Amino acid sequence: MEERQPYKQFYQFCNKIFVVQEGLISEFINGNTILLHNISGQQVSFAQGGTLIVHDNKIIWVMDMINGKLRKLVDDKRYNKHNILSLVRFGESGLQLKDELLVELFGEDFPQLVRKTYENYITDQYRRYPNLLVETDKLINTLAEDQKQFRYDTYQYLLENLKMKITQKILPCQLLFVQKLLPDVDIYLAVEDGFIHIFNDQKIILKQVAVNFDLFIGQQSRFFGESTQTHIYKMIMCSGRLYVHNNEYVYVLHNSQLQLITRVYGHRQNDWIFSFNNTLALFEDGVLYTLENGVRRDLQRFNSGMMIQFCKNTFLLAESSICFINTDFSTEIIFEHQFRSLTKLFSHGGIAVIQFADVNWSPVFVVLDMVNKKVKMLNKDFDFQGVLLQVEVGEIGLQLPVKVQKQILGEEFPGQAARMYTEYLQEQIQYREYAQELIHLLGDDLKILLQARFERIDSQFERVQEKFGQIHQRFEEKTHQQADVINVLCKRIISLTQDSSDTQ
Repeated sequence: MEERQPYKQFYQFCNKIFVVQEGLISEFINGNTILLHNISGQQVSFAQGGTLIVHDNKIIWVMDMINGKLRKLVDDKRYNKHNILSLVRFGESGLQLKDELLVELFGEDFPQLVRKTYENYITDQYRRYPNLLVETDKLINTLAEDQKQFRYDTYQYLLENLKMKITQKILPCQLLFVQKLLPDVDIYLAVEDGFIHIFNDQKIILKQVAVNFDLFIGQQSRFFGESTQTHIYKMIMCSGRLYVHNNEYVYVLHNSQLQLITRVYGHRQNDWIFSFNNTLALFEDGVLYTLENGVRRDLQRFNSGMMIQFCKNTFLLAESSICFINTDFSTEIIFEHQFRSLTKLFSHGGIAVIQFADVNWSPVFVVLDMVNKKVKMLNKDFDFQGVLLQVEVGEIGLQLPVKVQKQILGEEFPGQAARMYTEYLQEQIQYREYAQELIHLLGDDLKILLQARFERIDSQFERVQEKFGQIHQRFEEKTHQQADVINVLCKRIISLTQDSSDTQ
């Protein structure tokens, strides 16, 4: 007699598909199931609006269908399998639990995350299938004819807004290694699928330049963590030049193209190019060295480990310590440990997260503040894998959400990291090569962006003065001083733009 196969139930929210089978909740990815949770409940009562509800006689389990987080509600008078569905409402993503319950279960940002995820999914469907927009337009016109109360103008406005969105080019990859190009201007650079992308903080592509760089990030996992690389390539600034490395190859950005400058055969390690004392340096097998005209010159030998960097602050993750590397190559121990293994999970925006294993091989998470050279241990119940899914493009490029930065390292940290990064960018702009490369990449668009920025700052100052008068005079003066430094640098680029066009 043929053995009965366990009954599988499939549920979907946007691009996520989950399988519930005899108390097991798994995610369905490319034909394979990845186990997420083993629970007592088997009865699914609701699976919409970004949440999946499974229950038995005693416990109600609610799973976040975006990040896979699971929360348990004990079956009582407040929440039970009979009244839980009374908390369902009709919302932006269809039927969904009320925002109050979503906030209680998954935090204050979750309702907005559901809305944004659904909006991005629907926009992507319209972008992929143009006929869908045509049919929607027909439906709206039909409703307008049949129902006098139908808000035709409102829906026409929404439809026009949708048309505008789907014609914008959006970066296809969720998480890229990105480089902010100018201080206080939301413009970034990334390399993906054979193009240099110049884009804004909404990931809307402003310009694309085809390059001879065989890197297809879209085929890689978007997750950070032990099972995948923390990024597919690395980009650094050094003496006004942008360098990119990928596996064995090191490129320099020149005239909007990536030119190969060196190849280290057999080298497959990430994080091995750095800017050290304004010199491009490579780190391999514990040795920091330069390559000039193909000739290797060793700078310093360290104990084997991993090197990471934020702006000019460079650190060595060694077997039993985390050290800061001074400009004279001496090391300063800032954290000693006796843990077993070391895995770097994240290193962007002035924060590095390292996973160790204790004597029982249980995970231990350590956060390195790369601005203030401090280390903080995270609580074992801290959901860092969930945090990694929230990595965003922010003021200093790729970074953890500002709220998470403050939660881990304090209220002052985001501002400290931003100031260090701004100073770093200001130094790069002083090099004529950097300004010329921006001009070549952006042309007249660069001048438009910078002039719009000046007008925005002037408008902000006028509003502050009008609203607060002399109360914020000291704050305004300080802000003006900071802005003046940036303005001088940016105006220098504008003048170079003019010089370049005159030459042509």
